[in-house]
Amino acid sequence: MDFTAVHFLQPLMEGCRAAGWDVEFACSPGPGASRLQEVGFAFRPFNVSRRLSPVANVRALLSLTASLRQDPPTLAHTHTPIAGLIGRFAARLAGCRRIVHTFHGLPFAGNSSGLGSGAYLGLERIAARTTTSFFSQSQGDAARAVELGIARGGDMLVIGNGVDLSRFRHDDATRAEVRAELGVAMTDVVVLFVGRLVREKGILDLADAAGALADHSGLVFLIAGDALPSDRDPAGSDLARHRAARKLGDRWRRLGYRPDIERLINAADLLVLPSYREGLPRSVIEAMACGVPVVASDIPACRELVEPGETGLLVPVGEPAALATAIRALASDPARRAAMGLAARRQAEARHDERMVIRRQLQVFERLL
Repeated sequence: MDFTAVHFLQPLMEGCRAAGWDVEFACSPGPGASRLQEVGFAFRPFNVSRRLSPVANVRALLSLTASLRQDPPTLAHTHTPIAGLIGRFAARLAGCRRIVHTFHGLPFAGNSSGLGSGAYLGLERIAARTTTSFFSQSQGDAARAVELGIARGGDMLVIGNGVDLSRFRHDDATRAEVRAELGVAMTDVVVLFVGRLVREKGILDLADAAGALADHSGLVFLIAGDALPSDRDPAGSDLARHRAARKLGDRWRRLGYRPDIERLINAADLLVLPSYREGLPRSVIEAMACGVPVVASDIPACRELVEPGETGLLVPVGEPAALATAIRALASDPARRAAMGLAARRQAEARHDERMVIRRQLQVFERLL
């Protein structure tokens, strides 16, 4: 989708261009694609469905294959589950022999016995034969992909995930400015959620936890993000009816999509991500880079990022009571939050500089030549 392209791939595209590559991108049309065109990237539009929709995605495959045959790329780099399949098959049909795929989580791997999951895994195993190299953002996904037979261990590189550390950093002036804009007191404890408003992000669990914390005066919840039209499990309507809004009033704030996430994180005291599944969550890395501790679900991806008791806390998946307990514990202990924030920034500097992540990928691209 164009949202993914502009929000997650633009730094890599710019890094490739700076290294001397001619960079083009292919995704569904939209405002994100327009933004990438405005900064000089050539665009190959094709309408892809994020669902397992055979008719729509065969059309997308034919469309992209025809485009690539007119001007075959030297190397094709694919992302996300459905577009990753279409992109690899189209590139191969167009004669491209250098194909790299990045795993951004394994959304269909949890229930391989289901019809949809079984079909997806079968196609992934076929696509793996056409793929020259594989990237994974997390160690867990890399191991699982090899175990499932959708990647080869010898051709897999764990690249990690990174952010612009000059953009995401602690700034007291920004903290005061954003709180003033939002009408939040400097003495309030702000809990921030950043992500798409879909069920698998655990947003309804957070709402349950927030409702249970209504008695904690000075605790404010900010919800940044929205569901995409292509999302399979939007939670916006359920969230609108949730009792958390009634119990907390203006201490439960939905902000919608925000382009200034680094400013919001600076205004926060905690970032909470109660997700059920992640690749390697960027919002957690962004919070760490800003020196903000994290409360996250105890899933493999978050275990790779959060050091419990050092940079944040991990809680069981799908347990709002445990989530509320963790939030209350950190909300009541500013000294502990400050110590965790300093440790989180140090970890971000050591492991999550996006320049290192881009460099790892460029080294593989150059080797493939």
